Order: sequence, then C-alpha cells, then structure tokens
Amino acid sequence: MANVPLAIPIQELGMDEMERAQTLARRYHAEFVDLKNFKIQHDLFKRVPVDMMFRYNFVPLEQVGSRLAIAVSDPSIRSAIASREPTCSRGTKL
Repeated sequence: MANVPLAIPIQELGMDEMERAQTLARRYHAEFVDLKNFKIQHDLFKRVPVDMMFRYNFVPLEQVGSRLAIAVSDPSIRSAIASREPTCSRGTKL
C-alpha cells in the first residue's frame, strides 16, 4: 500500500474496517491488535472507570508491570487517555 497523505480522510479511501484500523495504527506508530481472537482479562476492567472506557472507546488488554496496556479504537486520543491516569485505580498507569 502506498503512503497516504494525512489530508485524505481514510473513510474516503474505499478501505474496509480492518484496513482503516491498520492504517490508523501505522499513522500513529501504534501496534495493531485484532481483538477477534484476543482473550480479555476481565479482572482488569476493575482498574479503570467504566465511563472512561466508554468515553474514549478502549478496553484493557493486560497488566505490564505498573502499566495497563489498552486497545483503543482511535490511537489519536492516547494522550487524552494518559492525562486521565489519576482516575484509574491506585498503582495503575495507562
């Protein structure tokens, strides 16, 4: 796939949802994670307020040391989510 200028909305490129997600991940230098076969660790949901997960559209994936790895639908909001760390349970960083 050729490099796509940032000025063209990816919705207009005729891509399916998976291709759009992979393009967004590359654009923001983020890892693409296909959640279709990913085993969710339900105990991690207790560490993040539910309203925060809905507001920023993310799910917790795994605990890595003191950090919580998350999957976001839009990687451009990572900094907004990170600024909300104080609302997470004690000792958890996003």
